[in-house]
Amino acid sequence: MERYDLKKRSDDPMGPRLFIQNFNFNGSELPFRFKEVMIPPALAEGFISENYWEHPENKDEAFKIDVYEMNSFEAATRLMESILKEHMIPVLPEWDDSNIKPGETAYGSIYHIVFSRANLVLVMNSIGNKDTDVSPHAMELDRLFTFIPDLPTRDDGALLQSFQMGRGDKGTILINTGDNRSFSNRGVWLKFVTERGSITKLNSGRLIVSEETAQAGIMVFAFIGNGPLEKRRIRM
Repeated sequence: MERYDLKKRSDDPMGPRLFIQNFNFNGSELPFRFKEVMIPPALAEGFISENYWEHPENKDEAFKIDVYEMNSFEAATRLMESILKEHMIPVLPEWDDSNIKPGETAYGSIYHIVFSRANLVLVMNSIGNKDTDVSPHAMELDRLFTFIPDLPTRDDGALLQSFQMGRGDKGTILINTGDNRSFSNRGVWLKFVTERGSITKLNSGRLIVSEETAQAGIMVFAFIGNGPLEKRRIRM
């Protein structure tokens, strides 16, 4: 039960932490066919994309994935709390199948799953004429979010040449990852892994980290779909 306790997400705020930016699907992530994406209005602390998938041979089997990419780990935790209140579930129940455990927190059935991982919250629903078990897809996506590819560390990769770092107020470090729109159009999404402390995204699109976190080191990975492209280490 502890694994499904939201408070456990914040037990060690200065420990290693994951942050994902500009996540988008290109169809390679799951064995179903990626049909379309819709982008609702942005949230106060992040944005949401509505992603539709269907079976390549049977259109009656379909599901929808709402991806909430929040500006911080803390914002994702608050979103999970609000979703739980809407579902009137005061305590996260343990699922019958102990092998279905995506994310750091999760609840639902095989046809309706909500789970959080880092600054992401995903809501997955079967929407076809035939009930579709979405739990394997939830597990597959969570494996992608936590996958650390074995790549050589590069210092001058073309994809991440636009990285710039500067100092902000109160000893913070600002990371400019370039034009978010160009990254999104090319299908590139970024995974940051800190050795200590967390990352927050500003409304300007820049990332902000504490000086201590930057000095400890941040590893950044670039992906297209489920394919890793490049690994880079950031240290101040």
